[in-house]
Amino acid sequence: MIEDAPSTVSLLLIYGGPDRLLIFLDESYEEDDSSRFRHAYAGFGVDESQYRRLVAAVFQAKLRFFVRDTGFTDEERRDARRTHIITSEAPERAEMKATKLLTAKQTEHYAEFGNAPGIELATQLLEVLDQTQATVFGILSFPTNLADIQSPQEHLPIQFIRLLERIEMWMREQHPDDMAIVVPDTIHEGININLSERIGDFLFRSASGQKLRHIVVNPFWVDSRTTAGSQLADLIAHILMNSMRPTKARKPIDALWRKVMALEFKSTDLQTRGIRKIRG
Repeated sequence: MIEDAPSTVSLLLIYGGPDRLLIFLDESYEEDDSSRFRHAYAGFGVDESQYRRLVAAVFQAKLRFFVRDTGFTDEERRDARRTHIITSEAPERAEMKATKLLTAKQTEHYAEFGNAPGIELATQLLEVLDQTQATVFGILSFPTNLADIQSPQEHLPIQFIRLLERIEMWMREQHPDDMAIVVPDTIHEGININLSERIGDFLFRSASGQKLRHIVVNPFWVDSRTTAGSQLADLIAHILMNSMRPTKARKPIDALWRKVMALEFKSTDLQTRGIRKIRG
């Protein structure tokens, strides 16, 4: 089994207008055996009026599945892990990271015995996304250099472009009167500035970018640790990244993958879909 080594860079897209929509995006990646990376940039869109419901669901799920270690004995800790995810902070403050929810031990235990708190939590959250009519987008690729995606120096990475094109198509087809604001997760000042400049250059100066008229140029940065939508996007990105592994190396989370794919954007052109695998 390949060990997890993903990190995250979240994006939130806010759609302004009479019926605003939010789209949260995040990345999940790991190095493969050929000095390349499996990289998934993905997330979901949801009506703003439903987002409060999502935040409430995340809050309740944390209270249900996380438990704070207040000095457990070894035996108490073993017992707690059967039904809970142990955290060092208050459950409602715990950050939901897909790499912690969907560990190899969690997935293998669930496959064998039918229960594991991380899998149960992920399942519950994906069901809430379905109930709130969320729409999933994602770009899957195999880059050799992550810096070209995370801190581009000259051009907006193709992963961003293909994702923005799909979001624009979704906006035109289903929300033609609204606008989108890209809100990336704060990494650090240098990377934030680079991405902001590249997004602005693409939307303002390129012929293809100027066609994306439903996307506002200026990004607004957020912290995924305190943003429930970004944590849910992290879950989606990790599930899609896992699907890029060789079959024998994948975690046994096909049921979660099917729930994600059921939420995928499908264009009225009957060809374009929200999730696409690209070269590079």
